[in-house]
Amino acid sequence: MLYQLPCYCRCDRSLGHTSLRSCFENAHGTECSTCAREALFAYAQTKLGKTPAQIREAINQREYESIDLEKQ
Repeated sequence: MLYQLPCYCRCDRSLGHTSLRSCFENAHGTECSTCAREALFAYAQTKLGKTPAQIREAINQREYESIDLEKQ
């Protein structure tokens, strides 16, 4: 799932990441609040039966910003 999703922390430019999955191939994903929010959002949406395309569109609309990392 994460391979099919974009990442909006712009690590593609600074770290060469190609997808949200790339962010979690090292410690970056656990240290970056944007990556963590996107991943938790994707997990929740998958549990609701959303397709990767639907989740990608929601991420593009920045719906992941509603995830509160303090409550996770």
